[in-house]
Amino acid sequence: MTTPLLVGDVLRIAAAGAPDRTALALGDASLTFGELLAAGESIAAGLAERGIGAGDVVLMHGAVAVDMAEV
Repeated sequence: MTTPLLVGDVLRIAAAGAPDRTALALGDASLTFGELLAAGESIAAGLAERGIGAGDVVLMHGAVAVDMAEV
């Protein structure tokens, strides 16, 4: 049996293969796979600094925008 890929796994694969390709676009704003991966890793590091880890539930609240990925 194979282990299913998580969203982060898929993002890492996409960023490795096409880091400059658009991954997310909303209106005039966009992020590449490389930028989205870096933003996700930054968010994960910030959560880890606060004691939040794998398996913990986190709620994000706010308007939908590309810059949400850059918190």
